[in-house]
Amino acid sequence: MKNHVEGGEDYPNSMQSHTSHRKDDHRHAEDNEEMVSKGSKMECMVTRVKSRTLVGRWFALLYLLAALVVLNHVLWNNKVTRPLPAKEGEVSISSSSNTICTEKASFRPRPKGVSKKQYKRVLDSESVFQYIIEKLKADAGAPVTLMYGSMLHEFRNGTGPCVQCNFNDKDLDIGVFAQHFPLVIAMSEDIQKKFGYKLEFVDRGYLMMVFLPENQKRVTSNQKRVVNGHQIDIHGFECNRPRAGLVYQPWMKQAFAMDAFLPLGKHKTIPYNHDDIEQITKDGHQPACVYMPFNPPCLLENLYGSDFMTPREGRGVTGGSNHARLDAFNNPDCKPSSLSSADREASKTQQSLWCGSKY
Repeated sequence: MKNHVEGGEDYPNSMQSHTSHRKDDHRHAEDNEEMVSKGSKMECMVTRVKSRTLVGRWFALLYLLAALVVLNHVLWNNKVTRPLPAKEGEVSISSSSNTICTEKASFRPRPKGVSKKQYKRVLDSESVFQYIIEKLKADAGAPVTLMYGSMLHEFRNGTGPCVQCNFNDKDLDIGVFAQHFPLVIAMSEDIQKKFGYKLEFVDRGYLMMVFLPENQKRVTSNQKRVVNGHQIDIHGFECNRPRAGLVYQPWMKQAFAMDAFLPLGKHKTIPYNHDDIEQITKDGHQPACVYMPFNPPCLLENLYGSDFMTPREGRGVTGGSNHARLDAFNNPDCKPSSLSSADREASKTQQSLWCGSKY
């Protein structure tokens, strides 16, 4: 006997139909859940990718900023190349002339074999040297140049941005024009107060003076080396003596070709800290510089011979095969024709300003 359900099909068929619908609904629900699950996973993956991309960008930005900070630190504390404002009658003779010598770059530790006392004396001499450069620049716009053994040492070894004395040397040799010689003498009282260096010797007629520490005796040219002793020898130079075209140092009785000496060129700045140089460049001023003769290799060869790059004891001015020549010109000829038109004009300007020559 068949069972009937009101308004419809047989009961077994109806139950089968309902069961089938429930299975279909269950499958649809599972499919929906799977789709939702896949969608959620996809959203998570997209979120992770976005997050990783954002984090990567932040890390890249931080890395770039760190690199810029390091680069800035290296530039300021080692070699910062900046164009220095040009001034009439001035030339640059080395690639370091536009490089700022920083206080950090000027520091070097005490070398092995150099006493603490000698180390301090040499550094003190450098400070006095820098003071003379700044003061003479401020008072007269005049240059101070390296000469003799100090020029030789710088030419051989001066690869950095700063001029640095030899700790094993007994003196620092520098030169000024004759008309500026009295201005350096006038600094002696301030130099003694500030640095404890006294004006030990001066000869105005022969244009020679010596500054040294108050408790130290003068070092003579006959002494090869003095332990724990250092002094500053300042030489005055006259132009067109003993004849036209020569520069003369009366104390040494020594002459050399003007074309090897002039125009004096900016070589390197004195040491500056970051704030000082920022202010100087902001104001459009020129940093104080150490100068060098125009043609150091030719001048040095005239002074010391063709082997001047070979270190020897006693390269002074008192005579002997290893000492400087008194007639230090035309041996070899420094070839004035090699000067550019700008160099010639600078030489004329310097002669007019500082030698008393008229053009």
